Amino acid sequence: MSTFRHDYETFIIHNPIDDVGADKLRDAIGIYDFSTTIPE
Repeated sequence: MSTFRHDYETFIIHNPIDDVGADKLRDAIGIYDFSTTIPE
């Protein structure tokens, strides 16, 4: 999961999209606030 998260964050950084779209994408793939610790 950590590799996926890293790839996702890199994608967002290098391919900026509107905030609403980004929020919908995060919700769709189950990624929450990056400051939140997710149990392994």
